[in-house]
Amino acid sequence: MALACAKTAREVKESTLEQLGIVSPKVIGVVERGPYLHARFQLRTGEIDFLFPGTEPCRRILRPGAILGYSKAGTFGRMSLGEDRCDAVGTMSLARWRDRIARRQMASPAPTDTARFREQWRDEEYIFVRGRFPLVNLMGLSSYDILVALPNVPICQRLLQRGEATIQYARAGPKPYRLISSGGQCILAGIAMPLRKSPSDL
Repeated sequence: MALACAKTAREVKESTLEQLGIVSPKVIGVVERGPYLHARFQLRTGEIDFLFPGTEPCRRILRPGAILGYSKAGTFGRMSLGEDRCDAVGTMSLARWRDRIARRQMASPAPTDTARFREQWRDEEYIFVRGRFPLVNLMGLSSYDILVALPNVPICQRLLQRGEATIQYARAGPKPYRLISSGGQCILAGIAMPLRKSPSDL
């Protein structure tokens, strides 16, 4: 009886991971972005990108070529290799992640709200901003204080001067979130949980 129950539990777990499409992910690249490690993984069904804290266990695990274990933990899951564990805290593959989690059904196909934010840092590819982003709770995250990666392009750069914009969510398609202003649209590239305490004036 106990053996049968254990087998059933294992099969359920494996089935859930199969549905997520994340089984034995292989690290194919790692880039440092501020205090985060941006890692890309090869899956059976393509590629997916996650953000991790830059801790020593994460650095040991996230080596190109490493094949990791994946388990459901927190919002984005946990990677493991040997005795080391590392929890993902964000994703840079918004559409792929949205399509792998249960989504709340809404009457409006493209709900909107107002996002307020300020820049934290940037690199050649992305501008990382932090603030209140309504509708990211549809990805299972708190919308009150969240970090968002925006493409480092002129339309997104101009939004920083105002510090707010209309955010829109799409339940289907390659662009789950976008910031809309009179100057155009800035497509969100990623979201992550902040690694430090929220500033008092956010």
